[in-house]
Amino acid sequence: MLGLIRSAGKAALCLVLAGLLYACGGGSDSVVSSQSLPTGEIEATIEVHADPEQGSAHASVQLLRPPASRDDDYYDGDDYVELGDGDDLWFTTGVNLREEVLGSDWFEALSELTHSQRLLEGDYRYRRSYIFSGLVPERVYYNGHLDNVPDGARYTVSLLRDGAAEALESTVVMPRAFQLLSPLANQTLSRSSDPVQLEWLPVEEGVTIEVDVTTTCTNNSDYQYRTSVDDDSGSLQIEAGAIDDERLLGTCDTTLTLVKLRAGQLDSAYAGGSISARQVQAVTFTTVD
Repeated sequence: MLGLIRSAGKAALCLVLAGLLYACGGGSDSVVSSQSLPTGEIEATIEVHADPEQGSAHASVQLLRPPASRDDDYYDGDDYVELGDGDDLWFTTGVNLREEVLGSDWFEALSELTHSQRLLEGDYRYRRSYIFSGLVPERVYYNGHLDNVPDGARYTVSLLRDGAAEALESTVVMPRAFQLLSPLANQTLSRSSDPVQLEWLPVEEGVTIEVDVTTTCTNNSDYQYRTSVDDDSGSLQIEAGAIDDERLLGTCDTTLTLVKLRAGQLDSAYAGGSISARQVQAVTFTTVD
């Protein structure tokens, strides 16, 4: 009987410890302050998306502390970096803010900048904590948009820091707006026997083409096909049967999304990461067996 009690006690202790590890780290993500980190221990993933219909662009930034900078061994989640006092991310067209703002008191001058600059704001994701009652931040992303931007603009995302190395020169040029000429929304294609012919204009150098084809049918089945090419030729053919699957039955809605992707130059002050720009067009058409 005493052995059973001891076994039960050990099992309960293991459950408590497992809960503590999950709540404090373990397999979950967490948020850490930038104030304890040099810029060389922060990785940045920056994505800029165009909205040609609205004439705007949206930036999303994810800052992470790389695993090599951590002090613990058991933790396998991601450390999302929250910007502390004096640290800001700015999204601009053209040059970095140090070149844009003249004078020594440039922090005060930021409030007078035009519509071509935008301070990125934190967007938090939360999880329930088993130690502290309520929710705790698990992830943070920095987002913002610019209106009335020219087609094919050059964008800069600048990390401004008070008392630490700055990262001012993360830049990328947006691919130009384009028109998807084929397939057409009123087309009906056979998934098994018809190739899907893609055509678009204009073409340009230095971009990667990514294609996503998602088919959804009335029997609640769906199938996704993806492909990419490293050059922009203005046309691409998907072979007959490539978008078909045995689960798809009858008449279905198929959405084709074409992305023009251009990689930019991330500021070398970061530990690593990437910056890219995306221009997107999509069309939905009908497919049958």
